[in-house]
Amino acid sequence: MKRCIIFLLLCFSTNAASDWVKFATNDEGSEYFYDINKIRKLGDRVLLWVRTRYAEPSKYKDQSSEIYQQINCTEYSFRYIQAIYYKDKNWKSESATEGKQPKINIPDGSAIAYLANIVCSD
Repeated sequence: MKRCIIFLLLCFSTNAASDWVKFATNDEGSEYFYDINKIRKLGDRVLLWVRTRYAEPSKYKDQSSEIYQQINCTEYSFRYIQAIYYKDKNWKSESATEGKQPKINIPDGSAIAYLANIVCSD
């Protein structure tokens, strides 16, 4: 029950006191933002919220996402802790959610690589 309450607080607090900073646009035109007010550092790990506004709808017809991610600065890997997908480009009309995902090595030249370089160097 306690975990459920903490999770709900995290989900519903994503817009309160947020300061979203655009950090990348990929070749297709998708835009990436992170919340500079909600970065949490735990040793070599960084936890933060990342928003993506897709240039084109995904295969599931989603147009944006908001993902709580963990970046491991030492291993140069990341994983999703919580992912929320939206039917619109402004993160209002939720379509689906996913829980924790396995860690993935950060691909060179990707938006997440650029973000890792920002948050791991601070």
